[in-house]
Amino acid sequence: MKKEIRLILISLISIVILGSLYIRYKERMYRFDNKTQIQEKKIIDNLTEQVETNVIRKQPIQDKQLEELLARYIYSRYYRMYEKLAKEISHYLVYESKIPYLMIGLVEAESSFIVQQVSSVGAAGLGQIRYKFWKKEAKQFNINNKKELFDPIKNLRLSEYILLKFIKEEGSIEKALVRYHTGVKGGLVKIKNIKQRKRTKEYIKRILSVCGDVYLYVQLNNEKIN
Repeated sequence: MKKEIRLILISLISIVILGSLYIRYKERMYRFDNKTQIQEKKIIDNLTEQVETNVIRKQPIQDKQLEELLARYIYSRYYRMYEKLAKEISHYLVYESKIPYLMIGLVEAESSFIVQQVSSVGAAGLGQIRYKFWKKEAKQFNINNKKELFDPIKNLRLSEYILLKFIKEEGSIEKALVRYHTGVKGGLVKIKNIKQRKRTKEYIKRILSVCGDVYLYVQLNNEKIN
């Protein structure tokens, strides 16, 4: 009997100790995660500010020259790209797009410029659009079925429409990208799942970094030409 009581007491003490250690671990991880979030938020805020003040606007360069540089950038960067398509995409970006560099970043993160890309959830084309959710809006861009999402220019038009809509509704590029990627409104803070939040942070950083890369590429190569 005494032996059983002793074993019960030992078990209870072990549970208390383990529980205490677990709580301390969670508190430590929370502080670490919180610190990491603050650092990453600073990085994203900095990148977003650069995009909003510099990259979102076209550089002071002739359209024909910018079209040529963007075509060269896209063609050289993406291994499944062919020259004719790179020129078609750059023509759209220069003459139609309101956010050309941001669109290059978005498409890189979504599909790596693979026109026939289809995700596990059925998102299709360059901007990885789920047709069933955007069926009504798709008709505005002459997209009448899912297969037409594989038309690169039609897909770009609809993708940009969606992103600009989110930028207007969310009030910032960061929150708009979160919503485009996850469907969650209100930015990163609204994503409860830690793994999903981390993936989304990387997604945003990737897009904004590409924006900066394109901007510098155009700047440097334009100076060389001139």
